[in-house]
Amino acid sequence: MGNNKNRKGFTLLELILVIGIIGTLSAIVVVAVNPTKQLRKTRDSERRSEIAELQKALNQYQIKNGDFPETILPGYGNAYPICQYGQTDDSCLNIDAIVPDYVSEIPIDPLAEVGALHTWYEVFQASGQAFVVAPRLGETMPVDYIARWRFTETSMGTFEDTSGNGYTASCTTSCPAAAGVNSQNNGYAIQFIDQDSKNLLYTDPLLGASEFTICAWAYKTGHRIGSSIISDYSTTSRNFILGYGSEDTLRTRFYIGNGPTPESTYLDNFTLNDWHHVCGIYVGADYIKYIVDDESRVLNIDATFSSISTNESGRENIGAYYTAATFRGLIDDIRIYDRALSDEEIVLLRNETNPITE
Repeated sequence: MGNNKNRKGFTLLELILVIGIIGTLSAIVVVAVNPTKQLRKTRDSERRSEIAELQKALNQYQIKNGDFPETILPGYGNAYPICQYGQTDDSCLNIDAIVPDYVSEIPIDPLAEVGALHTWYEVFQASGQAFVVAPRLGETMPVDYIARWRFTETSMGTFEDTSGNGYTASCTTSCPAAAGVNSQNNGYAIQFIDQDSKNLLYTDPLLGASEFTICAWAYKTGHRIGSSIISDYSTTSRNFILGYGSEDTLRTRFYIGNGPTPESTYLDNFTLNDWHHVCGIYVGADYIKYIVDDESRVLNIDATFSSISTNESGRENIGAYYTAATFRGLIDDIRIYDRALSDEEIVLLRNETNPITE
């Protein structure tokens, strides 16, 4: 039998060092080949390729035919969804005419469902040239809204919900002053003048919700007590009011209710003749948050507010809490989500800019 005296095993210290080195290397490898990150990069690469292809095809079509296949509005703020091939709806632009002479097919976002209404690509024009954008590029912008009114219309009547979910808004026989008024990001907005009983009606997509977020851009030219940006609220069913106004003060409120019980929180920073980004966040039986630009206020609530009513109030209004108290100024780009957006997502919405100028 041989002598085993010279055979050595690993000491405890050596084992700990080896395990530590293996752990560190494993972490580096996981970061380097993070599958989620790599998939997102792959999808973004596909998005960039497809929007360039669409953009080229639309501009070639315009050069040859003298116009685009459908009216494309100027200004990034008026970017409009593109329909999937074979789909036609007022909430998106049908550009099937570019197939097959200018592009073999209408591409769709990598996360879009084949056969759905929208491609999840959008288009606007600047200086007569079409620009296609991918809102899901980077997959950080909250694009999962369940209703969105961009107010890109230039005449009164109906205002499309460009989420594709069909929540069209319409003006009453007493319509607001004007549509197609210039807004932030070179877009259009709807204008309300210093006159009451001028508002839009809509169907509330949030009935029975236990969480939601509503954001909008608003420009006040005057204070009016009882006015609001968007609301579904009355003594019958106190659902919500975003941007409830006060008379001759900078104070506005975000109201929430369930049955007969209301709660509200306020901010004092809604200055006149400036664009403000306004959001209301509701997390039932927990809290509400009101945000105007980069200021916010939180109010804790209890189980009484575990969800809002399943009934409409009879006052589903854009531009008024009740018709005798019309908003004074401009309203643009109302987005509704059936979840609570994070602070980071709100900042992304507020700072959203034209991608062709970045």
